[in-house]
Amino acid sequence: MWGFALFFAVFIFSGFLLNEQKSEFSPVTESINEEPIEIEEVVQQKPLENKIIKSEAIISVPLEVIKKEEEVPTFSILTREGIVSWTNFFRMTESLKSLDSDLQLDKIAETKLNDMLLRQYFEHVSPTGEGISGVAKLAGYKFVLIGENLAMGDFKDDEDVTRAWMASPGHRANIMRAGYTRIGVATKKDFLKGRLVWVAVQIFAIPISECPAPEPEVLVKVESNKNQLESLKSHLALLRDAIENEKYETQEQYEGMVKEHNSLVNVYNFLSNATKELIQQYNLGVETFNNCVDNV
Repeated sequence: MWGFALFFAVFIFSGFLLNEQKSEFSPVTESINEEPIEIEEVVQQKPLENKIIKSEAIISVPLEVIKKEEEVPTFSILTREGIVSWTNFFRMTESLKSLDSDLQLDKIAETKLNDMLLRQYFEHVSPTGEGISGVAKLAGYKFVLIGENLAMGDFKDDEDVTRAWMASPGHRANIMRAGYTRIGVATKKDFLKGRLVWVAVQIFAIPISECPAPEPEVLVKVESNKNQLESLKSHLALLRDAIENEKYETQEQYEGMVKEHNSLVNVYNFLSNATKELIQQYNLGVETFNNCVDNV
């Protein structure tokens, strides 16, 4: 009986020493790192789209040429290719870059021409209030700048109508605008305003592709990284709470948790810095694009 009592007393005393040891760890050799560094938000700045210069800078009063009956040519023809060729000829006389034919702009010009014939008007703005920029947008054509020349009358050929535009300051300014890179043309002989005349539509543009836009994949990567960072941050909070509030059997267990936390902080901070660089890359792309648009 005395032997059993002695054994029980030793067992209790040993348990007391174990409990005391769990609460008296020597200072850990590795401290918990600082809080994870936060990433800055993406600048709320988006690329400008379809920036339009004031209408008076890109259009002029439609050109109407009415010749005397004896001056009306017995045979006449206007062509898309010929007008583009003569337009580029006049641009080259002032050392300007030739305009590239754009099939989509040809279709936009044709849409405008057919609408004028259908509604019987000869203006840059339709009776429903739609200008060439609206026609282009409906066609899905994205541009930085767009311009339009209109002509109707008794023209002999492509040179005749192009020279008539060149003789008009406003139309000439469109033809000679240095920034334009694309051209579209449509022509047709039909009745307009009670007369059988040639109608010509000339569209100039700087497509939005001329200005380098920020890569959308970069923004997708930024958002993906931010989601990963949020997940890592939640896991770090749980680890820190465990380190600060749980008791461990050995100092090695405690230090192991600290090392795991600090290793994860390093992962978090590496990803955070990488995300900051992506944000800077994207915002620089936005700034470059918007500067291109503004400087047209």
